[in-house]
Amino acid sequence: MKKSVLAACLSLCTTAALACDDARLERLLRQPLPNRANAQFEASRMQSSEGAIWKIYVARGKRVLRQVVRRDGAEGGWAETRLLIVTPSHYAITRTQATFSAPYAIPGSRVIREVKDIYVYCDGKLALPKDVDISGYVAAAAQAKSIFTAPEVASYVSVLKR
Repeated sequence: MKKSVLAACLSLCTTAALACDDARLERLLRQPLPNRANAQFEASRMQSSEGAIWKIYVARGKRVLRQVVRRDGAEGGWAETRLLIVTPSHYAITRTQATFSAPYAIPGSRVIREVKDIYVYCDGKLALPKDVDISGYVAAAAQAKSIFTAPEVASYVSVLKR
């Protein structure tokens, strides 16, 4: 009896650990995006004057969705929101904002500042430290996640546990 209870507990603990493989997620987050997206199309909801595009990436040699990226352009910089999927219940969203040294049309303009926020989801829930008030972070995570409710990418992200 004790062995079966222990085995059941271990299998549950192992399943949870595998569902949230932080080492794998961190490794994937450090990798650059592939050179070529499997699909690319314009965003229907504009959040900037220069428009936005979606890029969809699947795992190499597989038909498994790995990343959905939205890039918004503007005269003074750009913003990129990236959804990286390890499993449907374990994923991360990064929000990177870049600022140009001058408007992009001016020769010599370049990115002078990049700020990246990272939001990790385990079992479909935002992973947070306990007993810390970071309500601003939670609100920013919700805003970043809401970007992926756009109708044109709904079919790509419907697998996510929320």
